[in-house]
Amino acid sequence: RVHVLAEPLATSSEADGSDGVDPEGEQTADPAPKGPPGPNYRIGSLEVYMCCMSPLRPWGAAPLSKRGFGANIFGLCISSKLKSRSWPSNEAVLKRMSLSMPQVPVEVLVRNGLGFPIPGVALSVFCAEQQVAQNSTDQTGSVHLLVPLFAPVTLRAERITPALHMERQEKILEIMAPDTQITFIAETCVQLWQLETEKELIVYCRDPRMDMEIAVQPIPDLVPFVGSLEYNSGETLR
Repeated sequence: RVHVLAEPLATSSEADGSDGVDPEGEQTADPAPKGPPGPNYRIGSLEVYMCCMSPLRPWGAAPLSKRGFGANIFGLCISSKLKSRSWPSNEAVLKRMSLSMPQVPVEVLVRNGLGFPIPGVALSVFCAEQQVAQNSTDQTGSVHLLVPLFAPVTLRAERITPALHMERQEKILEIMAPDTQITFIAETCVQLWQLETEKELIVYCRDPRMDMEIAVQPIPDLVPFVGSLEYNSGETLR
């Protein structure tokens, strides 16, 4: 909501403290106006409020019941000409509004091409070029983040651990409802393990970014693969 309050300009007689009467008691005519014809007004205060209805509530907002609204309406002043003594810029208002939007939880899933969960992936949320949230995926490859509603945000996923690297990925989106689910598909990395029995050699593969205890807990006798692999062309895979 934008509240614009106007105050009338003082007339020439009011500006110099007189009442339009000369010292000898005769009525004097006001000088001709210098501006265009019509009433002269100057714009006084201008405040820009972002208002939301409960349960949504911008960060730092207060109930607007004293301003004639219901107790379930919350408002946040994102620009005030009375305080800044200057007109707000569109960029400043939009940036403050984006950063103050109510935040809702979203679930982010990180999987590889085989559908395996990727833990330890750092997720960052950027809004109006500022980071507003950060967390990492758990052993199930998921994480919950608080993301501003109805505002363009950049969601970044990456893992920079040596040997367990994940290429940086970014998604630009707008969250329209809480509990939205977002999925990142990471590049597939394969690590080979083997289990040798009396009659056969069993080879397993897993993503090295997965937790070892979760990945191979049902098969505790696995050891790293010691053989070699070849391409269809016969070239040895290194």
